[in-house]
Amino acid sequence: MVVVGQLNRGTVEALDYTRTIADEIVAVHVDLGSTEGEKLKEQWLQLQSDIPLIIIESPYRSVISPIVEFISQFEERYRDTYTTVVIPAFVTRNWWESLLHNQTTLFLKTALRAKKSRVITTVRYYL
Repeated sequence: MVVVGQLNRGTVEALDYTRTIADEIVAVHVDLGSTEGEKLKEQWLQLQSDIPLIIIESPYRSVISPIVEFISQFEERYRDTYTTVVIPAFVTRNWWESLLHNQTTLFLKTALRAKKSRVITTVRYYL
């Protein structure tokens, strides 16, 4: 399972990595009620990916809880398989820039660890 914020080089690299470790892959995106969800659907179709994209609606602009809930339900449904959650994250040029970026990644990993998800990995890409 790949968590997709937007379609960029980091997301494509995360998808490529996930193809090497899994036979069945699902991409998950949280739509915060803007037009970004529709734009991502169009970009996903242009990518011509064999990986299905699931868009979760979040009217309260929450990213973490909808993903954690989706993954918890997924893991309950497929108890006998190992679920790997792949999260793309970019690496900033300066250490202090990282204080401003990738906070959602940090909070998501923390929330998934609290739920005792099996495997959580980050695919890092450099700007």
